[in-house]
Amino acid sequence: MYIEQVHASLEQMLAALTSSDEGQIQAAYPPLNAAVAAAWQAYEAGTIQLHMRGKAIPRVMLSYIMQDMPGQLADSANWPKIRRELKNMQNLMLTVGEPEENGSPSA
Repeated sequence: MYIEQVHASLEQMLAALTSSDEGQIQAAYPPLNAAVAAAWQAYEAGTIQLHMRGKAIPRVMLSYIMQDMPGQLADSANWPKIRRELKNMQNLMLTVGEPEENGSPSA
């Protein structure tokens, strides 16, 4: 559930950034922020497991989305960079982290 919400909200944000529609981008951020915050809490509680050691990569991703990204979204010149960062995070989650919830592989 948490992982699917992160993936769905991430896809929504990537689509909004691709469209360069400021309204869509601003609307896509709160669900992404909420999904990432909920997933982090689940990760901390042991509900989500990652196939990597340590918390450095998840913590950097959390920090970028929750702290850095809101300020960067205000300037449309940053949107291509934000899109690249999010795409890199998405690829990292799928290839390196291989997140699982409650022992079941995520979709």
